[in-house]
Amino acid sequence: MRHKETGEEKEMFLSISAREQYLLDNPEWEPGIALYQGLISDHKTAFRRAGTEWNDVLKNIKKGSGRGNTINQI
Repeated sequence: MRHKETGEEKEMFLSISAREQYLLDNPEWEPGIALYQGLISDHKTAFRRAGTEWNDVLKNIKKGSGRGNTINQI
């Protein structure tokens, strides 16, 4: 939470209903934005996480889809 006048910030772990009640009871506070870098485990795209086996599956789909298909391989 961030104090509107002073800019003071405090970290609180609340349920959504408790958070809403806190903001109603304490109008001088507003929700702040918290960045939790520890929650992000990696920065790989879905294709990189899938590995080379996924590319093999895509090749087989493309092969079996017939002429004039619009499937793009990565």
